[in-house]
Amino acid sequence: MNVLLDKAPEESYDKVEEILKKFREIKRYDELRIRESGAETFINVKIFLDPNLSQIQAHLICDTIEEKIKKVITRSDVFVHAEPEKDNEV
Repeated sequence: MNVLLDKAPEESYDKVEEILKKFREIKRYDELRIRESGAETFINVKIFLDPNLSQIQAHLICDTIEEKIKKVITRSDVFVHAEPEKDNEV
């Protein structure tokens, strides 16, 4: 039934969150969305990083996270979007 609804199993969320928690550079993350369509899994997440990181550093962090997720969840299309963490945001 979940496949017909493009709904991902709960363990997929657990696996992605476990990976995200290992990155000390991530201040917080939001909008984690996972859906399955057939044999493919589509994963999107927004991460908040130190605003003093360079664009290159932020990009490398996103690339590393995407690759780690792809190793754990095979046949996945992963997109990690980085935003600067602002001091007044919770």
